[in-house]
Amino acid sequence: MQVQDIFLTLDAWSSPAHLPYLGITAHWLTSKFEPQEVLLNMEELPYPHSVIEIQEHLFDLFYEWGIDSKIIAIVTDNGSNIRKACNNISIGKRIPCAAHTLQLSIGKGLDIIKKLIGKLMQETENKDLEGKAENIICLDVIKANNTRWNSTLYAFQRLIILKPAIQMLKASLMSNTNSITRKEGEKLEVLCPTIYEWKVIREIVELLNPFEEATRLLSGINYPTIGFTYPIIYNLRERLETEFNLLETSEASECQNAILEDIIVRWDFPQILCLKGSFFDPRFKSLDFINS
Repeated sequence: MQVQDIFLTLDAWSSPAHLPYLGITAHWLTSKFEPQEVLLNMEELPYPHSVIEIQEHLFDLFYEWGIDSKIIAIVTDNGSNIRKACNNISIGKRIPCAAHTLQLSIGKGLDIIKKLIGKLMQETENKDLEGKAENIICLDVIKANNTRWNSTLYAFQRLIILKPAIQMLKASLMSNTNSITRKEGEKLEVLCPTIYEWKVIREIVELLNPFEEATRLLSGINYPTIGFTYPIIYNLRERLETEFNLLETSEASECQNAILEDIIVRWDFPQILCLKGSFFDPRFKSLDFINS
């Protein structure tokens, strides 16, 4: 590649058929500071993909493209094997994906409400009732999925929109003269969130909304994102410590505390490269997110 400096992003993921893949994308800037990217490789990486296997895969790819001396950084998720492999090859500097790291902190918080999420998953997995509710309001149900970032937030947001349709459907089914239909209404009543659970859902949505915006900013491809890292984490931490202290339900409050504690642990170390990114970014002239 006729480029002087490049950085890579590594994306390990599984297909719907549970086949593991590793995608490697190269990124660089033109002489006019225009961001460019190209997918170098998307290949199945059979289990168990050990540290040594990943290292060999990376070495082969780097030499095939002739980029081993041009790589200045490699962005990866927080998987232990990927992390160790990139550190071992000593090519470029490994940088943890900020968006993925943030999702791990969010996951710690969502562990607090696993029971509620499980109950709502039961409700959305009832195809017949789901279809009837969707027909009333002409919107699809969104399902929470551990591998999709922000999917729990999207599922809760959609449930709030569908709440009137769900209540109408429940009342209609339970007032029906057909006993089988009434049983469907009773089943829906059991699966429906209680008044308190609806309050938890609303507060979780309020809590997670800033994280969704942060994830979108940190996942951008048409602008440099490294300068955003510290300002975003600082802002989220500040909001968790102040703004969200007024949450009324214990579940939402515990979720907030779990996210805050995990963020403090994961970001309690200096990342000079991220700070340099902010320093050279004219959008962050004051650098007021840096404490003593």
